[in-house]
Amino acid sequence: MKTSLNVLTIISLLAPLAAQAQMPNDAIYMGKNQLCVAAMYGHTSWNQYWENTLKRENLNIGTQTTQSVMLMPAFGISKRVNVIMSLPYIWTNNSAGNLMGQHGIQDLSAWLKVKAVQAGGFSLNAIVGGSIPIGNYVASFMPMSIGMQCRTFTGRLLANYKEPKTGLYLTAYGSYGWRSNSKIDQDAYQADDRYITLIR
Repeated sequence: MKTSLNVLTIISLLAPLAAQAQMPNDAIYMGKNQLCVAAMYGHTSWNQYWENTLKRENLNIGTQTTQSVMLMPAFGISKRVNVIMSLPYIWTNNSAGNLMGQHGIQDLSAWLKVKAVQAGGFSLNAIVGGSIPIGNYVASFMPMSIGMQCRTFTGRLLANYKEPKTGLYLTAYGSYGWRSNSKIDQDAYQADDRYITLIR
């Protein structure tokens, strides 16, 4: 079974009461010199998994739980150019077995969001961002690991139309994502019925 809980609390600093929260995948912007800081909490847990076509109970580690807290500040360089950052702290644990959980700071992420075109209720937005590992966590210690220890890059073009009277909006976007290789400690792994040796 899998359960998830996401709680979002937004604290606005140096911004008027009408300020809205924003994320890297929307067309909402902070005004010039405005700062919005979001504090987020996440919780997931599971006790079953798939082994090929067989769904198995996770008796060796019981229920695996991952929790996280994250700060996400967004700053308006101008009303059409915003910077968003995030830095999560993550911890994992099991209800059974001998595997010890991990905890620590994961990856620092940053995005630059630019409103390239604005015509009436239509806007075209360009978003670039990426992440780099900050914490010294073990990537290959699955499922207890708190991350993959790799760098990422994302480029996104987002089109948005907001109907002026009703406030209803429609968003469409296309993205390109890149992820670097992750260094692991073992020199082989098992996939399906094969034993695969890694080349270093």
